[in-house]
Amino acid sequence: MQGLTRHKLSSQWLRLEHYLVPWDTEVFGQPVAQIEKFALLVGPVDRQVAASDFQAYEDWRAAQGVVLEMAKLGAAELPELAFLETRGFRWMETQYRLSWALGLERPEADAGLHVAPLQDGDLACVEMVAAHAFETSRYAMDPAVGSEWAGRRYKAWLHNALQGGVQQVLVARDGGGELVGFFVVQQTDELGYWHLTAIDPARQGQGYGVRLWRHMMAWQVARGVRRIETSVSGHNLRVLGLYGRLGFRFSQGIITMHRGGLHSAPDGGDGA
Repeated sequence: MQGLTRHKLSSQWLRLEHYLVPWDTEVFGQPVAQIEKFALLVGPVDRQVAASDFQAYEDWRAAQGVVLEMAKLGAAELPELAFLETRGFRWMETQYRLSWALGLERPEADAGLHVAPLQDGDLACVEMVAAHAFETSRYAMDPAVGSEWAGRRYKAWLHNALQGGVQQVLVARDGGGELVGFFVVQQTDELGYWHLTAIDPARQGQGYGVRLWRHMMAWQVARGVRRIETSVSGHNLRVLGLYGRLGFRFSQGIITMHRGGLHSAPDGGDGA
């Protein structure tokens, strides 16, 4: 995978950072770019001047052959969101950051569930879950991308997490040894971060959500975690409700906008 090289655009009128997204570019086989830390430094009357400076980003994008662009901004950054919308970016997702801190009441492990690091024999089943569980992700919801590309992206994320980096893939099973779901987690001292969380679509609606999430909280607390953080798409109302029931606190939403789209569906599929 190629490295990430950040580019900064700064003028009297605006500032932003942008880069090619190496992991998505590799998975999709098409250049994907992202804008971050975008701020307008002018009032409404001077937006046209800011637009001329934004052209430097447009020239970079064209030179790189970018087909899909993303911009991430805080939900309260309305002038910046409106500016990008006039240039063809479209709202795709509001993502919420969530956090939970250990208090006097400790979560209890569920005797009917077992969590352990992924083994080689689990990979095919976990890949299937990764390819189909994230139907409310922004890539799956974007008609210019679609569920087939999204499924490939999350399978690739799973494989990257298994390469011995800071992320760990954990598999959850029920009392009969059947796979229920998986978590991709990261622990730094007393902080645990949940990157991906999924229940097997065939097991959804059977009451595993609260049980498994609470069990995972207990599993991490037993390993020294005192705070857990994650993020959830606003499209995923069922899981947002689950985190609320478990005592997670919600912080300001992050809006993701898209522009452009992928050229074709993977493996000769029909597209989105």
